[in-house]
Amino acid sequence: MIEKKIHIQELKNYDDRHGFIFAGVTHSSDDSIRRLAQTIKNVGKSSDLPEFFARIDKNVVAFVYPAQCSLASGEIYLAAQRLKPLGMFEVEMLGYFIDNVLNKN
Repeated sequence: MIEKKIHIQELKNYDDRHGFIFAGVTHSSDDSIRRLAQTIKNVGKSSDLPEFFARIDKNVVAFVYPAQCSLASGEIYLAAQRLKPLGMFEVEMLGYFIDNVLNKN
């Protein structure tokens, strides 16, 4: 998994991919980003590591998975929603973010 320097609008080029947007309350280190991706794979929620991650804002990271990857998007989203009241982070699925945020601007 590599870090890719892309503009937020370039995420539209990956609308056919699985992925998610992670928004934390603080800046995430490269190590914590890699550990999150590895944990998702280790617990069986993805078949591969993300193809890349991109920092799209100070505390926001996009994870984009390879085209052939399977990702338990619904399970990841629901788990994140249960933790949302703690105020530590928010997760949005990549497709939703592209359709409802990027394509509306």
